[in-house]
Amino acid sequence: MLAIEKKEILTQINEQLKALISDEYDYLANLSNAAALLYNELEDVNWAGFYLMKNGELVLGPFQGLPACIRIEVGSGVCGSAVEDEKTYIVEDVHKFEGHIACDSASESEIVIPLYSDDRIVGVLDIDSPIKGRFDETDKKHLEEFAKLLTKESKFQIDALESIKTRRSVRKYKDKKVEKEKINELIDSARLAPSGKNIQPVEYVIIEDGKRREELANIVSGGDFIAEAPLTIAVISKKCEHDIEDGSAATENILISARAQGLDSCWVAGYKKDYNKGVEEFLELSDDYRLISLLAIGYSDQRPTPPNKKSIEEVIHYEKF
Repeated sequence: MLAIEKKEILTQINEQLKALISDEYDYLANLSNAAALLYNELEDVNWAGFYLMKNGELVLGPFQGLPACIRIEVGSGVCGSAVEDEKTYIVEDVHKFEGHIACDSASESEIVIPLYSDDRIVGVLDIDSPIKGRFDETDKKHLEEFAKLLTKESKFQIDALESIKTRRSVRKYKDKKVEKEKINELIDSARLAPSGKNIQPVEYVIIEDGKRREELANIVSGGDFIAEAPLTIAVISKKCEHDIEDGSAATENILISARAQGLDSCWVAGYKKDYNKGVEEFLELSDDYRLISLLAIGYSDQRPTPPNKKSIEEVIHYEKF
């Protein structure tokens, strides 16, 4: 195929993708249509589809072609290497790629493109061909654009259990504003938290202004990162019988919702801290309200090492202690 013909075909495919996923945010629906589009429109391919990041590994997603490997470790094979190295891989001969995972014996060459959503890798686009050297820089350029179009229109969210198990406390953030839509989602998740007798005493103060965040960081001991995070949420509550419990439940919902939306966070204690009164005055709270917690939220600029946690055997008891 001439280079100009390939360019035209790939450009047309990208235009078709725009039409297919316009005004649709469901990522599974969009990935399904995208896989079908690539498989039917690209010449000389025998597999086209996606692997998605789940609990630290790649898991098979929507695809077209023969049944494929279900799980791939990060760093393994072409797909795992693309995630680990955060770059597109063009493999002219898969049999010469160290650690290649053979799902279809007919595959001779491969291209794998990482999928990014909010600066985090959420999966990969994987395309195989029965012809050696099938993919080149023209494919790379247009398929990377294809991937960007796809992730821009699709709403990738981590499921609840994975959000809980993979959330980390982050203290270094990128200089990137948190979108209003995501802030609203955080508060919507918080307001749905359990509330004793359904009193619902918890409210939220959103702090985005840089100078205000710096002032707050100077009040809070050990909370320097509040000034760096683009968003701080102060969880406050009207004093009542269950205000501490209600505020804590709402705080946890915000942390999990943040993780699900590709955001990172760190919980700063508020209640009974030496700086509590200073923060309450800073927020101009009335006497019938109290500070529960402060949450620094943003896009992580670090990869925190998972902390050591006790095993389930160490913390679980049945019937009695």
